[in-house]
Amino acid sequence: MYTDDNEENLVWHYINVPMLWPAGTTSASMWMSFTYSYVNSQPVYNCPSHSYKWNGRYTGGIRYGYSRYLGGNSLAEVTYPSETYLLGDSDYNAGESALSYVAYWSVSPRTFFPGRHSGNSGNVAFVDGHVSSHKAPQAQGVGGNVKPVRWYYGGVTAH
Repeated sequence: MYTDDNEENLVWHYINVPMLWPAGTTSASMWMSFTYSYVNSQPVYNCPSHSYKWNGRYTGGIRYGYSRYLGGNSLAEVTYPSETYLLGDSDYNAGESALSYVAYWSVSPRTFFPGRHSGNSGNVAFVDGHVSSHKAPQAQGVGGNVKPVRWYYGGVTAH
């Protein structure tokens, strides 16, 4: 829907342009503020497996992270849409960082990709629209013989 209305460009994860938020405040824009008019429901932004509930404000306290590497790019630029991370479970603590709304590729043992679902896994929505479950090392592209998720529109798997 968003891409159809925006010349096939993906939503930005963040842009410093004031926008009205669902709670009635105005602040810089993040993917939630860009997409809210398409869903018109704050609960859609809440993971049922997490106790935190988003308040509709620019707080950074949301438990889904949008890829920081794709914002504003054209869908046509995404070489492997069925393998490229778009949105997934996130567990940044807004008290530590206001970046719970964004997903990063990282080899850090503290990946911020939580295992809050069955089998210590998290959910990932890919650019092509499908969703699948991944363990943190697979989503982050580290460790062992796992096929990493792609993070960049050109198809690169790692930073």
